[in-house]
Amino acid sequence: MNGGPPRGPEPPSRTRKRLYGDVRSIHTAPPLQAQALRRWQRAAGPYWMYVCAAPFLRAIPVGHRHHRRTPPAWDIVDAAVRLADSSLSRSRLEPPRGPLPNAGGGEERGTTCPATVASRLAIFVDLAPTATLPLAGELNRRGYIVVPIIQRWMAAPAVLPCEELARQLLVSSADVQPVPGPRGVVFLLDGDRVGTDAAAALPPGAFDNRYEYPVDRFPPVELLRAQGVVAVHWLSSIGIAPDLEPYAARLHSAGLLPLAA
Repeated sequence: MNGGPPRGPEPPSRTRKRLYGDVRSIHTAPPLQAQALRRWQRAAGPYWMYVCAAPFLRAIPVGHRHHRRTPPAWDIVDAAVRLADSSLSRSRLEPPRGPLPNAGGGEERGTTCPATVASRLAIFVDLAPTATLPLAGELNRRGYIVVPIIQRWMAAPAVLPCEELARQLLVSSADVQPVPGPRGVVFLLDGDRVGTDAAAALPPGAFDNRYEYPVDRFPPVELLRAQGVVAVHWLSSIGIAPDLEPYAARLHSAGLLPLAA
């Protein structure tokens, strides 16, 4: 990945700034949101720049009357984490060594995984974020770095509801801490990012905050390998979403394969 932090979607038309998921964006956020963003980034450790700043840049009401809460998906995520842990243990995978393939089919120098780095997992959870953010603290206590990669722009009214997501991003940020010697990393994606047909019933003027992920929104292979990641696990109700396929293919071509059940 060349240059600075990965670029997210453009903000609403009047600002048109390149706002990234790094500390520079903290200074444009409201106080509570800035504190939450700092906590998430601090807990993300080497993945700090992949905590998207977009949902922290605007405060919106978080009242309880106009949104429906999604029950936490702990049974689903717990099963995935157990499967990933047991699969890694059974396979006794070692950190991959040797040069990484580059886009041109050759080899890149200086991209080997150090022999001293432990074997770790990267789990991508592509479900409703309001069902997965409440699990961040427990995943953290189990030894996983938790990184919310959620690019949803906050607005009301909006095609994608924001109130409960905003509340959970604030509350859950207090439950995560840096993890020494982590077992792996869990990336919490926005599984609701493309919306549903219900958007057609919204009043005129509702902000359309639907989006897709660009491939460089996620950590490059070099960073994952440097952190000892040797395998990945995808958790989604629809399989790997179309906008994630280029990134999944990039991991696959570099030898970071999905764990088998």
